[in-house]
Amino acid sequence: MRPTRRDGAIAPPTHARWQRLIDALLGVSGRATGPLVAGGERLWLEAVSRPEISRAAARVADLRLPRPLLKALITRYIKLYDVDMRDAAEDIGAHRTFNDFFIRRLRPGARPITPDPEVLASPADARLSQLGAIGRDGTLPEVKGRRYGAATLLGGSGDPRRFADGYFAVLYLSPRDYHRVHCPDDAVVTRIERLDGRHYPVNPLGARRIPALLAKNLRVVFHLESAHFGPLALVMVGATNVGRITTELRAGDRVARGDELGVFSLGSTVVLLSTKPLVSAGALEGELVQVGQPLLRPTR
Repeated sequence: MRPTRRDGAIAPPTHARWQRLIDALLGVSGRATGPLVAGGERLWLEAVSRPEISRAAARVADLRLPRPLLKALITRYIKLYDVDMRDAAEDIGAHRTFNDFFIRRLRPGARPITPDPEVLASPADARLSQLGAIGRDGTLPEVKGRRYGAATLLGGSGDPRRFADGYFAVLYLSPRDYHRVHCPDDAVVTRIERLDGRHYPVNPLGARRIPALLAKNLRVVFHLESAHFGPLALVMVGATNVGRITTELRAGDRVARGDELGVFSLGSTVVLLSTKPLVSAGALEGELVQVGQPLLRPTR
């Protein structure tokens, strides 16, 4: 209950009450998860991965909060995750919901797109968490020596060996990153598939405990026929609190290198798959990359 003044009116929240509400919205206290994780990691992962939890988070992110609360929430988030706002198209005061801030656009020219037809451009601002060859059996490596099928990641449709002997890159978008995903080359969208799934956290704990995690989470798959690299697949993978992955594209649309493909409303990970053998265009595993910079190139 909100406290009331002596005249019966509801008293405005104190600074401490604002702070508790902000922390609750951000989920920064962590008090509820620590003991549970220690006592049962898999149990905790199954609990937080329920789709209804992420849908609820999305509804909260869409709330039109009082402007002072919303500004305080965004300001605290920026400080908590060290968000670089220098390239944002709008000031934080222009946003009406937290999700508006999270899916913020960048100012024109903030991400130059490489015009080099010999390279695939990075589709996201992210950490390049994994690079590698796809096996002859069409499988991708993950932690603990495990492997999972590219066809499983793509929903099991089409030829399961289509990407055999190809190449893949996994890009992790942290809470501080820009969350719009862009096309790595001029292309035609041949198919878009939405694959329902869980919302496991995409972090070391999730990777260790959940085999083929990226193939079990909610994801949207863009099948692309690119101008310079042939068939590609770009997979936007959801995670805990990623309530939506949205796109305005349809099958048959033509997109230019650097055009927007989709948007994460909170979250997560992008997997780029090529049917051709490629290598890094310079970035190493663990390094940060930005939209438009050279990411992959053909083997020499």
